[in-house]
Amino acid sequence: MREQIIQMLSNAPALPVLFVGSGLTRRYLDLPNWEGLLRLYCVKSPYEYYYSKAERECRECSDMIYPKIADYIEADFNDAFFTEDRYAESRKTHAEDIAAKISPFKFCIADYFKEKSKSIQQKYSDEITLFKEIGNKNISCIITTNYDLFLENNFGKDHFQPYIGQNELLFSTIYEVAEIYKIHGCCSKPDSIVINSHDYDLFVRKSAYLSSKILTLFLERPIIFLGYSVSDPNIRRILRSISECLENSQLEQLKKRLIFIEWTEDPKEEGISERQFDFDNGKTIIMENIKLFDYSILYSAILDNTVKYDVKALRRIKSQLYELVKTNKPTEKLYVATNIEDDSQDIDFVVGVGVYGKFGKVGYRGIKAEELYLYAIGQSDLQYDDDMILKEAIPYLYNGRTIWPVRQFVSRCQSIDCINDKVKFSLDKTSKDLLSFSQKESIKKRGYTRLPCIVDYYRQYGLSKTISTIFTSDFSKMNPDDLLQFIKLALEDEPALLSITGKGHQSRSNFKKCIALWDIHVYSTLAKQRITELSDNSNVN
Repeated sequence: MREQIIQMLSNAPALPVLFVGSGLTRRYLDLPNWEGLLRLYCVKSPYEYYYSKAERECRECSDMIYPKIADYIEADFNDAFFTEDRYAESRKTHAEDIAAKISPFKFCIADYFKEKSKSIQQKYSDEITLFKEIGNKNISCIITTNYDLFLENNFGKDHFQPYIGQNELLFSTIYEVAEIYKIHGCCSKPDSIVINSHDYDLFVRKSAYLSSKILTLFLERPIIFLGYSVSDPNIRRILRSISECLENSQLEQLKKRLIFIEWTEDPKEEGISERQFDFDNGKTIIMENIKLFDYSILYSAILDNTVKYDVKALRRIKSQLYELVKTNKPTEKLYVATNIEDDSQDIDFVVGVGVYGKFGKVGYRGIKAEELYLYAIGQSDLQYDDDMILKEAIPYLYNGRTIWPVRQFVSRCQSIDCINDKVKFSLDKTSKDLLSFSQKESIKKRGYTRLPCIVDYYRQYGLSKTISTIFTSDFSKMNPDDLLQFIKLALEDEPALLSITGKGHQSRSNFKKCIALWDIHVYSTLAKQRITELSDNSNVN
């Protein structure tokens, strides 16, 4: 069977991706399943009470029964945590988490997983040793729904870069090598843990954009599902989202690259067959199903499939190339890296790069509008040159209608030549120019809408009503910090507002106006001062 697995992996053009579920760490860390975890926090009533209560509410959505159980247990646990003496010491230990309004249920679960991550099941030590080895040159990256630190502890945080939660994955540049995508959160960040129904609602709302982000992994690499049951709602939900994005012919091409590992307690049942997942959208995903008692067979097969360089080095190469293309600090010198591995004797990695002067402008003209807005509010992981944004990106994006958030770029620019006509178009506009005709008429007839706190209003009334109210309120009395906090919070809840790859959002246009409004309020004076400084310097010279 080992040879058959090697053949499956060798037929693919890239290293495999591991999709790791809770079954793996139940095996190696002796962690409980979902029900077992929730039972640990039943402090007021038996687990069966919460189960029966949730079952009545989830008759038509059985996938959500555990998150609903978590809702009830969390409410009772948090009440006990704040009122009972047995948690007095823990309240002191977690004073900062409490101040940050993190649920005690979550940070206590996080503590549990941190502690359990420290020791392994010794009977599986040989398997774990092999597992640790595959992280060097044999897998590209890992997607996991687990909260624990088993992967980081065995592959090393300095070797595999973790991205915690959907937001870090959605708003980061990923290189698809030497990375761990912890899509359900991690015990190292308690507030990121996805466990109750509200968490899952948010996760599902964002899952389409997560799917589009990781779709290239499915199209280009073998995917090995490890530690999941065939009925796991998490894996079925993600596979369904993937199926939505692909035609049947493309799903057929995936067949030989999707590998589902199923544990069997009987070594005689080990073998390879096909596993079919049918979805209510009429799509079907078929994958190779491998039943294993001994996971060493899988790990040794993966070890046979390798690349020349350590995956950490490959990630460094990819990140350096990426930054070279998008960098805001061009240099006339070209540095050659020869220490890709400490023991490397022969390096046959060569890159030729064209003249920045020609290429750099084209690169900035390729900046998408959504990316520019993310950068403007500090939510991009990239660093741009403000002068180049003004010189190249804004003129290229200019359409004669949109008011861009240019003031902050102007406030930091180094040359008066950056202030071209296309930039001036947005620079000359005021906050009133952001209003629609109906909004202007509403203010004229009814006066300004009262809006004491945008964030509180958003939490109570939602996105659409909040945006409408923002643009019929008195801007001069608006707190720009409150506005920015609302922008970031709304974006966290609904990434589609500024999604580069996903479909649009009905409030996307007005949401962008909120960013422009924030830019006007915060940077207008600074932009004027900078223009005066640059003009004075230009006249002196």
